[in-house]
Amino acid sequence: VAPGIAARCVREDASREEITTLTLTFLCWSGTRTVLQFTLLALVLSLLAWRHAARRPWAAGALLGLAMMKPQVALPFTLWMIVSGSRRVMLSAGVTVTGLLGIYCLRAGTDPVTVVHGWLEALRLIYAGPEQLTGFAELSSLLPSQIRDRWAPALVAVLFAPVLCFGWWAGRM
Repeated sequence: VAPGIAARCVREDASREEITTLTLTFLCWSGTRTVLQFTLLALVLSLLAWRHAARRPWAAGALLGLAMMKPQVALPFTLWMIVSGSRRVMLSAGVTVTGLLGIYCLRAGTDPVTVVHGWLEALRLIYAGPEQLTGFAELSSLLPSQIRDRWAPALVAVLFAPVLCFGWWAGRM
């Protein structure tokens, strides 16, 4: 179902053959076979949010907020919503994330500051710890260790800034 939704988000008149081909390409994704991976769900929610942002901004924001369960997947869509000025979508996404965080905190008997601190610490370990995430570790090995250890996040931001500027400029045209 997810590849079909993805195809229809990109092109409404996608043929059955195109959807079938896209579906077959997703079958090699191990998470789709084991049902233990939420990346595909976050991608579909993000695509649906992007697709419905203009017509149904509140629903799109709720979908984007749900997609934030995998922020690394939803981030490009979130940045596009920010650059394109989709205030209602972002407000709805913020309310969704805040509401879900509140429900989790009540259920777990903890406070939001502790949860966010723990999440940031987990991200630090994943992206900068001794057992770095596959992919990032390979890219970061291209940099000298003095630069990588101190400046990697700043370099990523500087390299991504032109993309954001282009998106803002294109949105104004």
